[in-house]
Amino acid sequence: MNAEPKHPEHVISLDIGSTFTKAALFKVNDEQLKFQQSARAATTVDSLIRGVRQVVKELGCLDSRTDRSAYPVFFSSSAKGGLHVVAVGIVPELTLKVARLTALSAGARVTQSFGYKLTDRDIREIEGLSPDIILLSGGTDGGNEVYVRHNVKLLAGMKSRPQIIYAGNQVMCDEVCKLLSDFPVHAVSNILPELDRPCVQQARDKICEVFLETIVSGKGLGDVIDWLGATPIPTPLAVMELVEAVRESCPQWGDFCLLDMGGATTDFYSACRDDRTESDVIYRGIPEPAIKRTVEGDLGIRVNASSVIMAGSEFLQESKSTDELVALMDYVDKITQRTDFLPQTSRHREHDRLLAEICMTQAVKRHAGVRKRVFTERGETFIQTGKDLRPLRKMILTGGFFSGLTEPDFSGQFQAQIKAVNRPDSDQIYLVPRDIQYFQDNVYLLPLLGNLVRGYRGRAAQTAIHHLTLLPSHCHQSTESAC
Repeated sequence: MNAEPKHPEHVISLDIGSTFTKAALFKVNDEQLKFQQSARAATTVDSLIRGVRQVVKELGCLDSRTDRSAYPVFFSSSAKGGLHVVAVGIVPELTLKVARLTALSAGARVTQSFGYKLTDRDIREIEGLSPDIILLSGGTDGGNEVYVRHNVKLLAGMKSRPQIIYAGNQVMCDEVCKLLSDFPVHAVSNILPELDRPCVQQARDKICEVFLETIVSGKGLGDVIDWLGATPIPTPLAVMELVEAVRESCPQWGDFCLLDMGGATTDFYSACRDDRTESDVIYRGIPEPAIKRTVEGDLGIRVNASSVIMAGSEFLQESKSTDELVALMDYVDKITQRTDFLPQTSRHREHDRLLAEICMTQAVKRHAGVRKRVFTERGETFIQTGKDLRPLRKMILTGGFFSGLTEPDFSGQFQAQIKAVNRPDSDQIYLVPRDIQYFQDNVYLLPLLGNLVRGYRGRAAQTAIHHLTLLPSHCHQSTESAC
């Protein structure tokens, strides 16, 4: 790892979210980034610079002589929906799955994915989605050419011209670039050059490069870049890099997962090896990366609150009365129209808690692997797809809701819901954590610390762990000595 360069005495980290713009001031010392103060303002989508100026001013860091920030700023953004990618592959459990994981690891939101041969209907759907990037994959090196050629020819007929990153069979590279010569097309190494050997770094780097070079202006970030004198990264990528830094720089912390719940999406990160060593289990698909991210675009406790109700409908119908459901729906109508609304009463807080529990449960369930019980001539066995999260013992909770969480036994209630996803009479087992401690980011610093990883890697990781608090259903203590 490269040595960290010298830095000024203070730095600002800033994040432009879909609902709020957040910022924090840190003092730089040899071991950690000492948190000084934070600020928050509503994100004005048609003028992102407005919230940015307001939070810098609230931090007391606006230089009156230059009308700019007095300190260096690192910033990220997920405003206007973040970075939208459509993934196109061949086999869903091979190239298509790797394409999705690649886009997610780069901080993108995978709007839709398409396997095997595209159809005219698929092309119309892609046009309607208006993706920022199409990540096109398929075939190992020297492998399938028929599907790739078919998909490229259909994509070439699109009316729009999104950025296309080709990360498939390298034998096809020149032909693909020629067929897509009317598009801004970028060729990178194959994300799956051989079966069971993903190779995603070059495609991931290219997604970030395209984001910086061509997409930020379309997201309304040009004025922010000019004013701050800094370039952004996608917010989920900042959190992903923090997860990687914690696992690398804090080995005593061990394996963990992180849940980042916002107003529009809920992101889930796991940091653990995908061990596939059990003799009575048949494993399907490629091994998953040690650091994995999934994003649930329909799970957010403000912008997508109505979708949360749909996702948790079974749980709500089983546990809530008709009057309670009516009151909850009235609240959801209010907050989807006023996404900056903060709970004012105990009833409001109860509604937010229910929405949060559904977001969390669904995000963990979708991220986890699945085992299906089958019977063969040798007796009972299991078929597993995805990653086994059962050994995990720590979950970090970050996001606006968790920064204000005061309920004494929230973690116990959530753990009960997680255990309930596996019904006793089902042959399908979700590999969710079984017994876990929950750590609260009660100052809402983790996404902001993620922005600082590239300049202060070890210190950002140490500071993140230092500011976590173990939720009290297990014990009352801070984690200051965790590393």
